[in-house]
Amino acid sequence: MIISIGIVDDHQIFRSGIAHLLKTEDQYNIIFESDSGNDFLSNAPLDKLDIVLLDISLPGISGISVLKELKNRNFSGKIIMLSMFDEQDYGLQSIQYGAHAYLAKNVAAEELINCLNTISKGRLYISDSLSELLAQSYQNGRYITPHEKLSSREQEVLHLLAEGHTPTDISKLLFISIKTVSTYKARIFSRLDISNQSELIFYCMKYGIIQKPHIISA
Repeated sequence: MIISIGIVDDHQIFRSGIAHLLKTEDQYNIIFESDSGNDFLSNAPLDKLDIVLLDISLPGISGISVLKELKNRNFSGKIIMLSMFDEQDYGLQSIQYGAHAYLAKNVAAEELINCLNTISKGRLYISDSLSELLAQSYQNGRYITPHEKLSSREQEVLHLLAEGHTPTDISKLLFISIKTVSTYKARIFSRLDISNQSELIFYCMKYGIIQKPHIISA
């Protein structure tokens, strides 16, 4: 049986590398690629996808927000979250939100194939270290980072602010008023205990919300 795969990652080189790797595996076929969460949710043939490889750090809405939306839409396929950051930062969150696997983007090709083979059989693919973190979280309760306490909309605004978008930009992207964006921004700054854009960027880089500061062209 051929398994249809979608890739959501804003780095063309990474997507090309995955495509090249999977060409050597007869059972996998990439039928959709996207460089953003918004594009994927709007245009991907969700009813035809068996597995989605989803980057956490995306322009616009984050990979975590895409994961949540897929679950809201009752997406029946499997989801592998990809990240450059440690399992402790987003691994637990990804699994708890319904992902079937969490992989670092620098894993060996053999591990990615092993992961695909595992989840295509209906099983979770969880590393030993992530399994320990999951066990600890259920036994002791996990520390919840401040941004995880934000609403989905607040997290979207946070991500866009971190990318350097202005309130005017965000109001157009999310179809809300500038006043509403300003309210979200003030609430975010208060809940994250930050006071300016530099602190916001530092916070977002610390927790892997963005990988590096973005420069928005005028």
